[in-house]
Formats: sequence, C-alpha cells, structure tokens
Amino acid sequence: MKNKFYLSISLIVLLILSTIPPVFQPQSYAAEGNGLILHYDMSSIYKDGDKVVVPDISGSGLGFDGIFKNPENGQVVKNEEVGYAAFNGGSSSSKSGYIEIPKSKDGADLLSGLKDVTVSALVNWSNDGQNRWIYGFGKVSNDIENGNAYFFTTPRHGINNSNVIASGISNAGWRNEALVRGSQGLKDSDWQVVTTVFSGAANTITIYVNGQRVASGSAGGKKLADIIDSSSSFSGFIGKSIFQNDPYYKGMISDFRVYDNALTAGQVADLAAQTTGKIDQIDKLVLNDAHESLDVSDYLAESDASTDKITEDLTLPAIGKHGVKITWSSNNPEILAADGKVTRPAADGPAGNVELTATLSYKNLTATKTFGVTVLNELSNQQSAEQDADAITIYNQENIKGNIRLAESGENGSSIAWESSHPEIIKGTEQAGGDAKEVGRLIRPEADTAVTLTAVVSKGDAEVEKTFEVTVVADPGKKEYDAYFFSYFTGEYEGGEEISFATAKDPLRWNALNNGQSVIQSDMGEKGLRDPFVMRSPEGDKFYMIATDLKMGESTNFDQAQITGSHSLMVWESDDLVNWSEQRMVEVAPENGGNTWAPEAIYNEKTGEYVVFWASSIPDKDTYGSYPNGRPNGQYNVMYYATTRDFYEFSEPKVMIDESFPTIDTSFVQDGNTLYRFTKSEVNYKVYYEKALNFFDDLDGIEENGFQFEPIAGTKSGNRGLIGHGGNNEGQTIFKDLKEEKWYLFLDSWPYHVRWTTDLEDGQQLVNNVLPESEYALPPGPRHGTVIPITTGEYDALQEKYGMPAPEPAKKPVVHYTFDKDDVEGTTVKDASGNGHDAELVGGAAINESDFVEGKTEAVDLDGSTGYVKMPENLIQDLNLKNMTMSTWVQVDKGQANQRIFDFSSDTGRVANRNTMYLSTQGDTGKLEFAIVTPFSEKFGSASTLLGANYKYALRAPGISTGEWHHVAVSVNDFDAALYVDGEKVANSSTFNMEPRMLLETTMNNLGKSSRDGHNLFDGKFDDFKIFNRALSSEEIVGLMDPADETAPTAPSDLKAEASTDSVELSWTASTDNVEVAGYKVYRDGEEVGTTESTSYSDAELSDAQTYEYSVRAFDAAGNVSDASEPVKVTTSTSLELLEEKLAELVESGDVNGPLVKKLENSLAQAQHHKAKGNSAQAAKHLEDFVKHLDKAKADQVTEDALTSLKIRAKLLINAK
Repeated sequence: MKNKFYLSISLIVLLILSTIPPVFQPQSYAAEGNGLILHYDMSSIYKDGDKVVVPDISGSGLGFDGIFKNPENGQVVKNEEVGYAAFNGGSSSSKSGYIEIPKSKDGADLLSGLKDVTVSALVNWSNDGQNRWIYGFGKVSNDIENGNAYFFTTPRHGINNSNVIASGISNAGWRNEALVRGSQGLKDSDWQVVTTVFSGAANTITIYVNGQRVASGSAGGKKLADIIDSSSSFSGFIGKSIFQNDPYYKGMISDFRVYDNALTAGQVADLAAQTTGKIDQIDKLVLNDAHESLDVSDYLAESDASTDKITEDLTLPAIGKHGVKITWSSNNPEILAADGKVTRPAADGPAGNVELTATLSYKNLTATKTFGVTVLNELSNQQSAEQDADAITIYNQENIKGNIRLAESGENGSSIAWESSHPEIIKGTEQAGGDAKEVGRLIRPEADTAVTLTAVVSKGDAEVEKTFEVTVVADPGKKEYDAYFFSYFTGEYEGGEEISFATAKDPLRWNALNNGQSVIQSDMGEKGLRDPFVMRSPEGDKFYMIATDLKMGESTNFDQAQITGSHSLMVWESDDLVNWSEQRMVEVAPENGGNTWAPEAIYNEKTGEYVVFWASSIPDKDTYGSYPNGRPNGQYNVMYYATTRDFYEFSEPKVMIDESFPTIDTSFVQDGNTLYRFTKSEVNYKVYYEKALNFFDDLDGIEENGFQFEPIAGTKSGNRGLIGHGGNNEGQTIFKDLKEEKWYLFLDSWPYHVRWTTDLEDGQQLVNNVLPESEYALPPGPRHGTVIPITTGEYDALQEKYGMPAPEPAKKPVVHYTFDKDDVEGTTVKDASGNGHDAELVGGAAINESDFVEGKTEAVDLDGSTGYVKMPENLIQDLNLKNMTMSTWVQVDKGQANQRIFDFSSDTGRVANRNTMYLSTQGDTGKLEFAIVTPFSEKFGSASTLLGANYKYALRAPGISTGEWHHVAVSVNDFDAALYVDGEKVANSSTFNMEPRMLLETTMNNLGKSSRDGHNLFDGKFDDFKIFNRALSSEEIVGLMDPADETAPTAPSDLKAEASTDSVELSWTASTDNVEVAGYKVYRDGEEVGTTESTSYSDAELSDAQTYEYSVRAFDAAGNVSDASEPVKVTTSTSLELLEEKLAELVESGDVNGPLVKKLENSLAQAQHHKAKGNSAQAAKHLEDFVKHLDKAKADQVTEDALTSLKIRAKLLINAK
C-alpha cells in the first residue's frame, strides 16, 4: 500500500530563490582526498541580481560557481537539504535553460592539468529524442565537422539510430570521436545515478548506472588537455550540448559532481549508494512541484476562457509535470465525468457546480488537489441562434473577388439560410437549389457592385437575422501572361528561412528582386518560413501565398522537427504580388501529425473551393499502410488535404496520399482537362507523377489511403521515384513555357536543377531531359519555391517596388589606386578617382620604386608575410555595384595557394555560410579564380571546405606565371561575366546573375589578403588597381593595359547614307588618332547596331518606308571613344509589291475594313497594270487615287496607324515616279 503523503509548504521552493548566498559545509570527499573539484547539489542555488547562481560546494576552493542560463525556460526546486534543476529542453533554437560551468577563479578550465576525470550526476530525463547531453565539456566551434572539441555523456545516442547511453571524447569534431556505448538507453522518468570515468592512463572511458558498469571502451588516445578552449569564459555545460545545432536536454538533474581522478569501481558504487540516498527527499519535491503546478484551467477547451464558464469537454492529463501520474474523479459525473466529458445542464435548470479531484502519484507518494468548476447550462433556442449569428464572418467584405464561404449551420445547432440582393452575382440558399457548394458561388459583374447578404439564423421557434454589405469587384477580364514570378526561400541560415522573390521574361534567365534579400519574414509560430507556394485565383486578380512554419537554423535534426513540428501553415494574400496582407497562422494538421510541411493548393471548379494539401508525419500505428522504418523511426509522412474558400477557415484534414511509404512535396499542374500530380518519394528522395481528371478521383475507392491516380509510365518503380539526381530531390515546381509547347520542372537538389518535357504524357522525358547548368540562370540560391506566369503590368510593378536602381555608369574609375609615390602619404593610399575611397598600407606593404609596370613610376610590394592593402569597409555597398569591372597589374613573386589579388568579405558568424567576392592567383581549384559567394548561394560543411569545382558564380582559368607583370581584369554585366589576362578573355559565363552588391556589408576589404584564416598573404606586387561601376568592353579592357593613352580619336565626318527597301549603306571620312584608330561604332536611332574597322557599313534587315537617323563614333585600342559624327537621316524605299503586302496584312488584322478595302485594292491593281506596261505616270495617278481614298475614309474603316503606314508608302512611290 502506498504511503499517503501530505504536502508540506516548507518543502516547496519554486524559483523563489534567496538573494543571500547560503552557508554550506564543504564535502567530505575532498577532505578524504578523493579529488572532488566541483559539486552542485542544487539545494544551494540563489539569485544574484539578474543571475541565478549555482554554488560549487565541493570545498575545493577553485570557485566553479555555475550560472543557470535562460532560467525562464527551466526551474529550480529545492529545500534546505536537497534540490534539482529542471530544464524545458527543445530544439537548438528553443533557448532552454541550462547550467554554464565557468572557468575557475584564476581563469583555469575545469579540466586544466587533468589526465583523468570522473563525472557523476543524478538525472531524471524525459526521453524526448536523441543526442540530449547530460553535460558537455570543451570547445564550441561553428565548424561542426572538425572544430568542436569535447567530452560528454548522453542518455540516448543517435549514431546508427542505436538509442543507447553513450559517452565520448573528441579533439576535432564528431568525425574524430572516440565513443563508448551501452547496450540500451538510460531509463527515463526515474532517478538514475550516471557516472562516467575517463582514464587517460588506461586510455578508457567507462560508464556506470547506479554503480553498475554498463559500458567501457577505448578513449582513442584522446587527451583532456586537447579539448580545453583557453579563450572561452566557460568550461562546459549541464543540460546542453557543445554542438550548437543539437537539441537541449529535457528533464531534471540533481546532484552533479566532478572528480580530478578516475574513481575505482568500488568508489563509484559507494558514490552511487550515497547519491541514491537523496532520492526519497527529492521525490517529495517532485510531487510537490507537480501538485503546485497542476491547474485545471490549463486543460479547458479553446472556446472556454475560465473554469466557472465551462461549455466543452476538458482534456484531462493522465501524466503531469515530471512524469507524475494523475487520476481524476468527479462529485458530479453526470455533468463532468472523470474523463473530462461535459454534459451541460438543461437550459431551464441550475448551472452545474462540480468538484473535480486530481490524485497525483509518484513512486510510493500520493497527493490530491481539488478544483471547483462550473458547467454552464445548455443555451436556449434564442441564445443559440443569437450566438451562431454573432459568430458569422465574411472576410474581405469591401473587396470580394471569389466564392464566399456562407455557413449553413452554426456551432450551437442553428440552421442558416442566405438571401442575396443580387443572386445573379452571389447565389443565396434558394439559388443553390439544395447544393451546399453553390451557396456563395460568385459571378463577377461588369462593374463594382454592392450586394446585401442576409443570414437568417433559426433554431426551433427562434430566428435571428444578420446583414452583411459587401462589394463585389468587377470582372478583370482575361489576363495575358508574358513574364514569370518565383517565390522561394534560400536555406538554413539567419535570413535564409524567409521568402524571396525573383522575376524573369525568359524562363531560364532570372533576376532576384530586392537585391537578393528576403521580402517577407515571419513573426509568428517558429518564426521561420520555408517552401512558399503562390497561386493565382481562378478569376485572375488575386493571389494567395502559403508557407511552412519551420525554422531549422543550422540544425540538422529534421527528425525532431517531424515529431514536435508546427500544426499550422502561414498565409498571405495580395491583389498585385507587391502589397501583401498581414501574416496569419492557420492550424490545419491532424492532431497526431508531427509537422505541416510544404503546403500547396489547387482550385477545384466543381466545388468552387481551394484544396490545400501538405505532408504530416504520422505514427506508423495510425496510418493506413505500414512503414515502420520511416524518418523519424516509427512514423512516416502522409499527404493530407483540407478545403477552403478564403484561406481563413478550413475543413477537417483528410488523407490525400498514403501508399504505405513516406511521401512529401506534392505539386499539381493542369494541361487541358488532365491534372498531373507530382510527388516526392522519401524512400529514395526522387519524384514520380500520376494523372487524373479530378482531384478527388480514386482508382481503388479506399478512402483511408487517399486518392489513387493513374501512374505515368517510367516515373516510378515500386515505392521509388525515378525523376531526379542521385542525391536528394525535393520541392519541384512545374510550369509551362509561355512561348512554346514546353514544360519546365525545377527540382531542388540543393541547388535546383532544370528538366523539361514537350509532352507530360511521356514520363521518360522528365526522367532523361536535364538541361546543363550553363543553359540557365535561376535566381542565386533558391530553395523549394513556386513559379507562376504574370502580366507585363505585374512584372513592372514588382520592378518598381523591389528592383534596385543601378548607379549612373561612369566613364572613368570610381576607385583608383595608382600606387605612385605622389598618391601615397605615409601609409595612406589616395584614391586617384577623387571619390575619397582611400586605402591603407598594412604590415610589410611598401611602395617599390624599382620594379613597376612600364610607363608607371612605382608599385606596391607585398612581402607575403604581413603586408596587404586595406580598403574602406562596405565599399561594394557604397558603390552600389550592380555591374562592375575590376582591374590591376599583378606580379607574383611566389606562387602560393589561396593568396588573393582582391577580397571583399564579411564574417557571417557561421561556418556553413560565406559572404565574399575575391580574385585569387591560386583559388580553391588551384587556378586563377574569381568568385562571388553569398550565404544564400552556397553552404559549406566546415571552415576548410573548398568551393566546389562546379560552383556557378565562379570563373577559373590557368594560373599566371611568376616573376613578370600581367594585367588581370574581371567584368560583371547582368548575366555576363568575364575574366581577362593581358587583354585576352580567358573565362566567361553567360548565366552569372549574381550582382556584386548582393554582398551587402563587407567589413574586410583588402588587396593581397584573404578574409579566411589560414590563407597565404600575397607575395608580389600590384600596380594601378581600378574599379569601374560598369562592365568595360573587351576593347576597353585592352585599353587599360596602356594607361598613357587617354586621347580619343577625332569624330568621323561627311557621313553619307543610301537606302534600299531593306538596308542602308553608310560611308564616311576616316577619323584620326594620336596612336591609331581601332574601329568605328555605328548607331541607329541612338542605339549601337554594329562596329567596323573600315569607313563603311551596311545596315540590313530593315523595314521599308521607315526613316532612320545614323551617327558614327571612332574608338582606339585604349578604349577611348570619339564624339559622334553629325547625324544623317535616311528613309528606306518601298515598292508597289511591298505596299500590296502591307495592305493585305492590315486587312487581315482588321485595321483596314469595310468598303474601303475594295477601293484600295482596285487602285493598286490599276497601278500594277500601268507599271507593267511601263507607263509610270498613269501608275502614279492611281497611287494618288489610293491616297485620296485613304483621306476620305471613315474612322471606323481604317486605324490611324494603318492610315499613316499606307500613305507614307504610297507617297514614296509617287515621288519616285
């Protein structure tokens, strides 16, 4: 029989901490020479200002008083004898409570000077997942692959999904770990003494549980001295991993001790016996805390605000805080049963007063707690009708553009009928003819129209009316699409799990908006946004965007995110893609779902609703099929759906796809009457697709497994998709080319790759048709997003809102370092451009007056050891470099890996991300290398990870020779980038849509020095470094090599032009130059149309009867360009045949019509007749008649443009007779 335990207030201390440090007795272990150097018994914790201090009572005098971090997400429970710290746990971003173990009073680490150590803790953990560390000592690094150094113990290790107790040590990341594992995980929800002994002398790690050895193995030769971080302010943590992306420990920790030696098995057993002697007292604290924390109001239904106004069932827990068991009883079970079931008293009777008693049980202890609650009476018919009427909402009443959800029943059992003042626009109940899906169906009017909707709410003999005044916006008409819009996120880093936009006129050439930065951020839920899906309403003038509520940061624990993830999706709406509504968060997932991932939607015309679908990870026991080895183990992702008309209120979730294996990331496209459904198999991380005529078609008729579609042959094998690369593939978006019969599939394989098909029925095309990366330029760094077609107006509005203007292109450099001694004062290198961007000589950087470029006087000499040139911070941002050219003379004295010519960078604070633009003589591939890398364009495993050989935004060429001067230049111009050596283009890309200004802030801008530790400084010389805010032509790049020539040629003269029907022949008198004229640029109507080395040019493929203005400029090899010649205007001739063709074209288009057509055709026929006989005068007379017919024509028979076009041609022929 259990002992009855009556609560003692004196035992309960819940975060009510004394501000006076307690007096404690030093422990006997130290006195006896057992080497106790740290002891937290958790009963002595006190508050000191804003800090919660965990005193070290070991008596060692070393002063390892800990700090309880994030105490608001944890708890301290104690009395004068015992205590424990409780930690809320959670993901790496949860900011759970933990204890930080400091350095000693003299700054030494806890492990300083130790070859052996014993760590013992009394723990009671909640078993909420893998890799929750009880403690970890060592060094924290952003480099999770190789940087962290540590010693730890965890109750459940995740390696190979083993789920066993483990301890380990590493001096260089998890790949170098020496790990010792038990045969099973640590028992949860019970106090256990976990003792780990590290012996450097024996090279072993041994784990004991309650004094019994459970594991022992090699320490791999690792030393405690090698894991100490002397630069940090802490020695380690309790309740927190050294790895920043690991989850926190959830549970309680009481007695925690560290010894400076390896305890023997006997000593460990004695220690365990002494420690377990505290458990009885601690158990009383646990029960007291659970009793004190229990509040029945926490378990009310969402609609109930207080315990004295209960209307819905309560969700009474069987397990309380700290795993304490709870049973419930009621003194009035007819009204409120012990399982929380509510039966409201009759409307005309008394309210239901109930005493609800909780009996809490923990081990052999029990306690009770009674709550007085009141269950409200059932509503009367009148009250029901009134409440149901009050609850009716119509969203966006002033801007109705689509079908409206008009409820036909209320929560309290009322019936609702709808009357519409314009049933031809919005159908009411009568017009729906008994079809619930027709109520609220909308037909857009020709003009904005006010409509009155009346809800008649009735129950029994009660009736209530509620009126809504809404405005239905005019039908926008058919939209013509000629551009594309892309919404996406960019990755797991700060600012990456937000929504970015891009646009394109060509589906394979994209420009990121907002300078590549996100446009929409989340301030709700997990405060991260992934997988944005945008769709246009069927009416064409409204957009909805939905996204996953998830923020992973740098965490890789996607398993946990599928167990305790959000049940909601995020929603926005817009009329124009520019102005978006406030964010709203809508819960849609089933209760047993672990997440709500990758939501998308499709409009169903038959029901007039949007069908929204997503993936939820479901325990295997709750699924239709069975796939027990899913991820995470024991559950798998099932596709669910719900319907909505307004993206505010959704139907209950139902299964869309459950094929007994995990599926995710479903997308739909429609071609004609056929729907194609694309889905990712989580078995092999590839995509397959199927087809049907309706979303709700189902081949097998089994509701529980969702909707079975007809498979597209060749895209699926068993439970595996066949579309994708060898690694991971996800987040597909499928869309049709607006100008040809072709479909594109963008498939996110980190990053996206592009596939295409001309026939969605032919699955092999998407399996096999992969575009080479050189043929497309997606926005930099996109992850899982959506492409939709847009109009020219929408495209222009997006550019106006989110496009960034480029600077006015300057002819001369915007930054110029000559390195001439006249431009250097002390260590300051003057900016010869006059723009004030002065640089600084640092370390062994000096002006060399004996080795410089021919035609110059000095150069800067860098010693390869300490010397470099420091440029101003944020230079790229300040110059607003959309396009650019950077050039310099370089002499490499010593070839060294990764030495930089220039490097513009900032520290992201994360190993996975870099923010840099550099030019290196020997880059990561060992070649001359130019690259722009931003946090969203590439992700790195460690600080030493090299830039991939196929990285998109890099140009590479053979290295330059040492010991001689070379001219090196880089230009970036929209999609084109080029690398030049000695005037020759040695590398180029036509899909380089990364703008330099996308780097934003750059705080480390240098010549001759990399931003990355460990890279060599440049050993050699630079001369004449220039930055232009435009892309120079190849001729101008060549001209930079002869800086002495700054004189432009004279302007060409005596420009003459002779025209035919489709070409113009130009000639002019040659220009002169101080060196030599290299060629001429020819301009037509102000636009350059060609170049030539001669003094003549033929401009072909022109239109007849058109007037053009021409001018010519000369240029030299240095890139100097002359003034323009005097312009000359010329009109191309025409012919009677061309006039007949033009008339036929205008008649076909309808621009010329009615009786006028016959008159004009007769005049041209007569003119042709006389021309054939050689009678040009008569032919001209009939052309004059042709003009008279046009002059007399009615406005509805010929458009103004057609009239002008025909008269010009006719008059040219008349004048040419």
